[in-house]
Amino acid sequence: MNQLIQSFEKDKDAYEYCERKIAQVVEDICKFENLSIHKIESRVKKVDSLEKKIEKKNKYTEIDQITDIVGIRIITLFEDEVDNVAAVLKKEFEIDVENSADKRIKENPETFGYASLHYVLSLKEPRKSLSEFALIKDISFEVQVRSVLQHAWAEIEHDLGYKSNSEIPRHIRRNFSRVSSLLEAADIEFVRIKEELEKYKSQLQGEINVISNYSDIELDKLSVLEYLKTSDDIQEVTNEMTKELNYPLLDDEFITLSAMKLFNIANINELDSIVKRYKTQMIKFGLRWKREREANPNITYYFILLTLFYVLLYLEHDDEMLCEFLESSGISKKYHDRIKELFANYKEEKFLINN
Repeated sequence: MNQLIQSFEKDKDAYEYCERKIAQVVEDICKFENLSIHKIESRVKKVDSLEKKIEKKNKYTEIDQITDIVGIRIITLFEDEVDNVAAVLKKEFEIDVENSADKRIKENPETFGYASLHYVLSLKEPRKSLSEFALIKDISFEVQVRSVLQHAWAEIEHDLGYKSNSEIPRHIRRNFSRVSSLLEAADIEFVRIKEELEKYKSQLQGEINVISNYSDIELDKLSVLEYLKTSDDIQEVTNEMTKELNYPLLDDEFITLSAMKLFNIANINELDSIVKRYKTQMIKFGLRWKREREANPNITYYFILLTLFYVLLYLEHDDEMLCEFLESSGISKKYHDRIKELFANYKEEKFLINN
């Protein structure tokens, strides 16, 4: 054992570099592939943990035989993304099939508990030949992939100290199994909800361009975003703002719908009618607001919708309504006084009325 620990200590800097470098590579790959990742964790085994493993297994003669000294954990938002991540890892790295395992596949379907995909990987060409990887080109590392709910189970299970059915006291075993089933069902349902949202989004893309259907489309994040992205009137507003300010239009999907009830906007048809009525004022207000208030050099759909609300507040409602809007809009309270001040200045000079 002493020889193995000495080898580990000698190469510790390389292992720590491997941890940082591979974690960054994995993060970059996941972003490039647009995978729904909740978190990426990494670690290098501590000496006491390594000693316990060596003593327990009692089979290692070389430090390179221990394949999980460097560990990366990829936690996905959805269970179906685990296989997507696995496919990417297979493409980007060499996989040690003998030491890898899919622990989601259980010999006994009635068992419960930890479910995760374990790959032992190493670098492959052309990455392996790059100078930045020279120090770690021969180091294997373990990558675990699991959903956020599988991760929650594993963390709780670890904290409780039980890893198999037989370890659980008989009178508690059923409760353990029930929780495991609930988490597995929740994983399945979240995937189903995601698929239903994608299906609804596709349906909206076909319906939102048909004016006669507007009144039948309810207000929600997806329907409002699709309207903002496809409306000719909104396109006119965004084109004027981006042209005048020389700002890019960012495809930001954050919007606020809380003000819709304040202005009695019940559906996409009513939203469209208001936009048609006030698009000229939206352009004028938005340009001035960006120049005097906004520090971000870009235009977003969130800002376009916010501009419409500001125009309605300016032209049709009083200061009390402005306060109510600010409280419900999600705008940080540190900006409220400044926004109220700007509205007071605009009203005093009758901006939008004289112009």
